[in-house]
Amino acid sequence: MEQLSPCLFVAGILAVLSGCAAPALVDTRVNTTASNSYQLGPDERVWDCARFKSQLDESVKQLATLQEKITKELSEPPTTMGRLYQRSMGQTATDFDGEYKKVRVRAEAYNAELRTKHCAAIDLDAAIAAALVANKEAKDLAAKPATKPTEHQHTKGGKAGP
Repeated sequence: MEQLSPCLFVAGILAVLSGCAAPALVDTRVNTTASNSYQLGPDERVWDCARFKSQLDESVKQLATLQEKITKELSEPPTTMGRLYQRSMGQTATDFDGEYKKVRVRAEAYNAELRTKHCAAIDLDAAIAAALVANKEAKDLAAKPATKPTEHQHTKGGKAGP
């Protein structure tokens, strides 16, 4: 999990203590702000509908994978005292929540941009649910043991083949 630089942290604390409103902190690596909005970069603004759709599809896959990780982590016993305390207090934070929120906010911005460009937007929740089902089916298929051919399948006309 990424942390704020010490300078930004101290500046934020000083601003709060002095009664000033702290400025929104911008993370230039993912174009997010502390207010959970995603600002499209200049290179993204020139994308066409197909490129936004492609990136949105990739984000949906990431969100489904992260959702699976979150669900798995919450279904297992806490591995640290901090997590144990959080859960005992009713909090369900996981190691993947921050990343999920960043990807979700970015996906919502891409979807909004598709609407702005008069392109077909998607229902993110439905797309994530469909991706989760597809992931589960793929895992179930991969976990299914391969069936060995029966002797009848190896014979030709009822006679054993070479």
